[in-house]
Amino acid sequence: MKLILIRHGETKENLNKLVQGHLPGELTEKGKEQAKDVAIALKGEKIHAIFSSDLKRARDTCMEIAKYHAVPVNYTKQLRKSDSGIYSGRPKAELTKAYETAFLRNGTSKLAFKPNGGESILEVKERVQRFFESLRFYYEDKTVAIITHAEIIGILAHIYNAVPIERAIANRYGHASVSIIEISKKELCMPASKDNYCGRDGLSRFVSRHL
Repeated sequence: MKLILIRHGETKENLNKLVQGHLPGELTEKGKEQAKDVAIALKGEKIHAIFSSDLKRARDTCMEIAKYHAVPVNYTKQLRKSDSGIYSGRPKAELTKAYETAFLRNGTSKLAFKPNGGESILEVKERVQRFFESLRFYYEDKTVAIITHAEIIGILAHIYNAVPIERAIANRYGHASVSIIEISKKELCMPASKDNYCGRDGLSRFVSRHL
């Protein structure tokens, strides 16, 4: 299975350094142009299905991409980033301080930290892993476009390319950037390298780039 992972375009909340979580997110004019540009860049790809986070910032990006592909488009909560709970819509600095406070008080890691009314990154990882295991069952030999959030792309880099999860979610996946994961079943697997991970399901290759 080949996954084409696209992060949504720039939002007003990004510019204002606000925590978005499960808020819809409104694309800026630049974000709208980014969505159009990545759509044009991908129009030559043979895509069999499109899945998108159901949050507005991802949906609006997805609609531009879908214009060039006569395939099913599916919007799902499973591709949302983590729910930031009480910090949604608040300055990012407040959430960062909450991480630090939780660690100092009881040693809670950023991955395990669960905001009031929200979810932890470890919980998101479980959700994402279940979703993509199901996706592979239906699209094993197909190419699927995924419009989602930087956090989800990082988690997938961790799952399929053995990148330590802390480093994977800290990576900067630019707005409307494209990352590609290719997963193939092989009886014999190549040794792991910088771009390849020999996992239980075969060979995975992860590439991230700006178009």
